[in-house]
Amino acid sequence: MLEDKSVNNNEPIRDVYWAADDTRTCADEVIKRSEDYWTFCRSKGWFTMWRRMYYAYNPNRYSLGQTIQSGESNEYRTIKVNHFRNLLEHIQTLSITDRPVWQPQSTNSDSKSQKQTIIANGVLDYMMREKRVERHLHDATRNALLFTEGYVSEYWDTSKGEAIATDHETGHTRHDGDLQYASHEPVDVVRDPNLKSFAHRSWVVLRTYENKYDVAARFSEYHDEIVSQQSGITQDNHYLGGQFMDRSTDSDQIAVLTFYHIKSPACPEGRQMVLLPDGTVLSDSILLYQHLPVHRISPSDQIGTPFGMSVSQDLLPLQEMLDAHYTTILSINENYSIPKILIPVGSNIMADSLSAGFQAISYNPQAGKPEIMLFPTAPEGLFKAMAQIQQDMETISGVNSVSRGNPEASLKSGSALALVQSMAIQFHAPLQQSYVELLEDVGTATIQIMQDYADSPRIIQIAGKRNKGIIQQSFTNKDIDSISRVQVQAGNPLSKTVSGRLSIAQDLLQNKIITNAAEYLMVLQTGELEPMIQGPTSELLNLASENELLLEGQDVPVLFTDNHVLHISEHSALASDPVIRANPTAFGIISKHLMQHIQMLTDPAYQNFRQLMGEPSLPPPMQPGAPQAGAPAQAATPQGGNPGQVVSPGQPMSGAQIQAKAGSIRPAQAPVNALTGQRTPLPTSGAAPR
Repeated sequence: MLEDKSVNNNEPIRDVYWAADDTRTCADEVIKRSEDYWTFCRSKGWFTMWRRMYYAYNPNRYSLGQTIQSGESNEYRTIKVNHFRNLLEHIQTLSITDRPVWQPQSTNSDSKSQKQTIIANGVLDYMMREKRVERHLHDATRNALLFTEGYVSEYWDTSKGEAIATDHETGHTRHDGDLQYASHEPVDVVRDPNLKSFAHRSWVVLRTYENKYDVAARFSEYHDEIVSQQSGITQDNHYLGGQFMDRSTDSDQIAVLTFYHIKSPACPEGRQMVLLPDGTVLSDSILLYQHLPVHRISPSDQIGTPFGMSVSQDLLPLQEMLDAHYTTILSINENYSIPKILIPVGSNIMADSLSAGFQAISYNPQAGKPEIMLFPTAPEGLFKAMAQIQQDMETISGVNSVSRGNPEASLKSGSALALVQSMAIQFHAPLQQSYVELLEDVGTATIQIMQDYADSPRIIQIAGKRNKGIIQQSFTNKDIDSISRVQVQAGNPLSKTVSGRLSIAQDLLQNKIITNAAEYLMVLQTGELEPMIQGPTSELLNLASENELLLEGQDVPVLFTDNHVLHISEHSALASDPVIRANPTAFGIISKHLMQHIQMLTDPAYQNFRQLMGEPSLPPPMQPGAPQAGAPAQAATPQGGNPGQVVSPGQPMSGAQIQAKAGSIRPAQAPVNALTGQRTPLPTSGAAPR
C-alpha cells in the first residue's frame, strides 16, 4: 500500500516508479499522461495554432479551388492566395534537395568490417528505395516546417516478410518479419510538457491510426474489445476534432497507443506497451529496441520547453493579412466594378430598355439624359500593402525572389543570381542539420533493428553490378553485426546542377581520373563518382585482407598486375610496427612478401605492361656511380654489350641488354633486427613458417 506523502498538488508520492510498476498501474498512468498532454496543448493554444496552420497550408481542401462568398448578405468574396505553402515548400526543397550519402561506421577496421560497411550501405539504400523511407523523411520535414516538429518511427513487424512456417492448429502463418516506417505530427507524439528540452525525454507515447480488424488479427485474444472501438478523434485530443473534423464517423480506423521507455536506472530493461485509448492493454514487455524508435526533426527548439519552433509561426499572420487584402480587393471589384446608370426622374426611360447592343433610346431633354455613376475602386494603398507583406514574408522565411523564380531586375548576371541563391541555402542551415541528424538516427536504428531481428537470409540488391565481386546479394544480421553507427555525408550542391556536373567531369578528365567516354557521360548525367573509385576501393580492401593474412603467418601470392608501389607502401607500414619487427617469424614473412613486390616492380616486363595500360613508366633504378640530378647526361655503355656501343636516353634496348640490365640489379637485404643486431634471414620458397 502506498504511503500518503502528499505534495502541493495533493497527489501521493509513489514508492515505485510508475513506468516500472505492474501492467495495470503503468497503463492507467500512460492514459492519464496522454490526456494531460492533449489538455495542455488545447489550453495553451497549440491546437488552435495547428488548426490555423493546417487551414492555411491546405485551403483548397475546403474551398475546392473556388472563391467563397461570406458575410451577412454574401457581400464578401473570400479568396486564398497561398504564399504560405509556397514559401514552406521552397524551404523544404532548399533544405533536403540532396539525397543522403550513407557512411556506416564499424567497431573495427579489419577487412571483414570494411566489407560489412558496404553491405550496411546497400541495406540502407535498399530501404530508401523499396520501403519508401525517403517519403517518410520528407513528410516529417514538412510537418516540422508546418507544425514546428516532425517525427519518423520504425518498428519490427513480425507479420511481414517471407512466410517461414504455418501453425496447422490455428492456421496462423509465421513470417520472418520486416521493418516498417511511419511519419507523425506532434499532436500524436505524447511527451512530458514540463521538460526543458525534448532531448531529456525518458518516455514517449506514440498514437497511430490502424485498421481495427488488422489489430484484432494481431491480438486475437482481445478481438471483441478492439472491434468495438470508435475512431477516437475528438476536440479534446486532436486539433481537427469536434466541429472541425470533416471525416466520416463510419470508419475502421482506430487509435492505438504505443508506450516506449528508455533503459534507465529506474527502469533497467526499459518498457514497451501497446494499449487502446480505453486502457485495454494488448501487449506489455521490455523495450525491444536498443533505443527509442521515434526520431524528431525541428527547424529550431523553443528554449526551455520540449516543443519546436518554425518560421511558419511568423508567416501565418502575414498570410492571413494577405488573404484579407485580396478578399477586400476582390469584394470591391465584384460589387462595384459593373457600372450603374443614373436615370433622371421623368425621363420616361425604363430600366429594362438599357440593355447591351446598339439601340435608340428616347428621353425627355428637360428631365436630363442618363449618366454612368462611378463607384469607388480598390485604393492604391491596398496594393502597396500587399507588396510589402509579400516582401516581408520572403525576408522572414529567407526565401528570396531568385529562389522563387522571380529575380529582381537588378540581378542580371549569373554570378549574382548564384550568390543570392547560396545565401538562401545558408539561411536554412539549422533545418538542414536537423534533417541530417534525423537521417543518421533513422539509419542507425535501421541497422540496429536488423542486427537484432534479421536472422533469416534476405535477398536484396545491395549495390548493383559494379560491386558484385565485393559484396553479396543475400545477407543476415551476422553480415552487419560489426556496424555501430551510421553517419550521413551531405551531398555537394554543385553536383546537382548541369553546369556543376560539367565542371566536375572536365576536372576529372583533365586529371586523368576519368579514362573513357562512359565514365565521363555518367558523371555528366548523374554526378556519380563511384565508377572512378570502385577500383581503388577494391584494391584497398584487398590490401587490408593481405595484411591480416600476413599477420596470421600465411604466404600471400603476388599478382603481376598488382599496384606494387601501393602494396609496398602498405605492407611497409605494417612492418614498421616495433612489435612485428621483434617477431622474427612475422617479420620474415612480411619481408619475403615485400621482396616479391620489389622484384616484380623491377621486372622490365612490368614496365612494358604499364606502358600498355597507358600509365607512366617508373624511373630506372639508380646505379652506382650514376650522375646526380642536374648533372650533364652521359652516354651509357650497355652492360654485356660492346664498349663502343652506346644507348641514348629513351632508346629501346635489345633483349640481351634487358636481361643484362635485369641481372645487374642487386637483391635487397632484410633490415637489421633492433634487438639482436643481426639481419633476419629471408624465407626461401615454400610455405611461410608459423
